[in-house]
Amino acid sequence: MKADELKAWSQLQTKGRGVTSFTDDRNGNAWLYNPNLLKPSRFLTALRLRGGMTSDKVTMNKVMPQANVKCRKCRPCNETLAHVLGQCMYRKAQRIRRHDKIRDFVTNKLANMKDGIKIIEEALIPTPTGNLKLDLVVNQGRVHVVDVTVRHEDIGYLDEGYRSKVEKCSPLLEILAEQLNVERGRVLPLVVGTRGSMPKTTIDSLREININDRGSFITISLLALRNSIEIYHTFMDYNVLVA
Repeated sequence: MKADELKAWSQLQTKGRGVTSFTDDRNGNAWLYNPNLLKPSRFLTALRLRGGMTSDKVTMNKVMPQANVKCRKCRPCNETLAHVLGQCMYRKAQRIRRHDKIRDFVTNKLANMKDGIKIIEEALIPTPTGNLKLDLVVNQGRVHVVDVTVRHEDIGYLDEGYRSKVEKCSPLLEILAEQLNVERGRVLPLVVGTRGSMPKTTIDSLREININDRGSFITISLLALRNSIEIYHTFMDYNVLVA
């Protein structure tokens, strides 16, 4: 019955978008098992985000037809939840802050380890097309590139985020290995969903740099979710009426 309900939910055109990203994700679903991880008001918003019951224009259009569904802030794009949490330029500073909080948490975890890990944060690497800034270069005897990206849980977005980081950063590994005089490691993308999903590939990346505890996985998931809730609340300030 549970599997049948999940299948039916995931097939809903709007409310089921990205549902399969949370299947068997005990880290991304931790706040559902333990509601005390969120303040009550934030918990209710998290349920709305998860259930596709938000007040963006595209969702509201299903209930009450809108004159238009263009973003009330930036105008050109349709106002979907994915746009609000991951694309709208109006909340770019908050999205950067969400990204940076996850990066900083990982940096602090690595800095507190006692096994000689060396970390370079926001390294600028020259390439033929210009400088690339990497979130973290981690030297454990092998050099790894750790790069954070927060993507909306929708069809293919999380997988695309992983692939794009690997494609962008892989050519730099040889350069870094030569500069640091160590073996070449791997690109380790930390892809987290805007609503807190934690893909298995991200857990594998964290384990590669010796972050193995479930508490850290849950914290990273909650950092994404809590900041997305703030982005949503700020966006839906209702100073601009829905047209």
